[in-house]
Amino acid sequence: MLVMGIGNVLMQDDGIGVYLTQELMAENTDGQIRFEIGETDVDYCLAQVEENEFLIIIDAVQCRGEKGSLYVFELTELGRMEKGIAAHNYHLFHALSKKQGILIGIEPYEIGFHFGLSAELNGRFPFIKEKVSELIHNIAAAKCK
Repeated sequence: MLVMGIGNVLMQDDGIGVYLTQELMAENTDGQIRFEIGETDVDYCLAQVEENEFLIIIDAVQCRGEKGSLYVFELTELGRMEKGIAAHNYHLFHALSKKQGILIGIEPYEIGFHFGLSAELNGRFPFIKEKVSELIHNIAAAKCK
């Protein structure tokens, strides 16, 4: 199973997928889970995905919901989503829409030219990390059965 963090760390909360994946990777003890930081490099991201590998993407998504909310989408749904959900990853999402896996999306508070997360999302980071970690490990346990 591959967990890939994508986003732009120079655009404030857009980098949440990268920051979460970095921390989860550092804490990972499960040899069945691989982690990659894809940032915004679509070609790199596509090259990391093995043929029949289950893929979990972590990224900021704008669904016009409550800031800091978590969403889970099947990758097969991504080809039908509107372009605005994560504009920098539109091509990536559509390229991966035939793969088995999920997108874990986090609703950003602020996206703008700034390094690091907004104060609000940074304050929710531990809670979000815990929920994302639980989801990943539950999926990994189910895939091993």
